[in-house]
Amino acid sequence: MKPTIRTPLPDRTAEFREYLKIDKDGLDEALSQQADLFFRVAEEYALAISEREEAKEGLNTVDADLGLKLRTGKKADEKVTEGLIKDRVQKDPEHKVAFDTYAKKRRRAEQLAALKEAFQERGRMLRDLGNLYATGYFTITAAKGAASRVGREVLNRAREEAR
Repeated sequence: MKPTIRTPLPDRTAEFREYLKIDKDGLDEALSQQADLFFRVAEEYALAISEREEAKEGLNTVDADLGLKLRTGKKADEKVTEGLIKDRVQKDPEHKVAFDTYAKKRRRAEQLAALKEAFQERGRMLRDLGNLYATGYFTITAAKGAASRVGREVLNRAREEAR
């Protein structure tokens, strides 16, 4: 019996990764999107876990069917050990296909787990950036940057005049 694998969902990790970038000038928009984005990533992660578990069960079923076929298909005088059955199952093309499917699903679930963690961190960063904004940090930094630019321009002019 071959495992039933659903049609995979479109991979939207690249799309979600773009949302990890935070524009400090658009904190209001980023804050308003965070809950929805986190939910979408968490939902994709849950579906990936489900698909991974389904593929794992499919692999186990293929291996069990192959093992059973090897046990019942042996000749009466043939000695078949569990180690030999395991080796033959591992080399069977059906096992390889099922294992490759499982490995792909496992990788996708792991990628989405990392992405989910990144979105949790994004939420904390948005909170911290919001606190910095509320204390006027960006205004002070912008003023320092402008003052620094003006200071450099004055210094450069003075150097040119001294020549």
